[in-house]
Amino acid sequence: MTSTRFRILLVVSTALFIAAALADDLVPPVFSEELAAAYAKKEAWVDTNFWPAVALAVLLGGSTVAGLIGLFFFQRWGRSLSLCSSIGVFVVYPALGPSLTSPLAGALDEASSLLWGAILALAYYSQVSDRFGKVASVVKAP
Repeated sequence: MTSTRFRILLVVSTALFIAAALADDLVPPVFSEELAAAYAKKEAWVDTNFWPAVALAVLLGGSTVAGLIGLFFFQRWGRSLSLCSSIGVFVVYPALGPSLTSPLAGALDEASSLLWGAILALAYYSQVSDRFGKVASVVKAP
């Protein structure tokens, strides 16, 4: 795995995530009236705790973006932050309650998630992981 390919994977994963977020707006899903009515009645923690949910979303979203930038520039903290923010998202995800998306958005989201998992694995267990361990050497003047 080269540094360039690793960065390409980061860009593709981000593009898939954005495409998944936009997919339902660009290609509206078609659901039965019964399913749409049942979904409208859902109640999740997010629905009843708006401001804590916003604070958590900003925290996790910001740490995910910062970790992504850190990975792109091969910063040691980028690996750790990306892993911690991914774990945080998995912990918080059940509080979102049920979701209703189109098959296109689901497929793009799944592809993005799978690629993100591969990126994290590559950051720790491939030749590119050596780039995260390098520390800039300082040359001292005599």
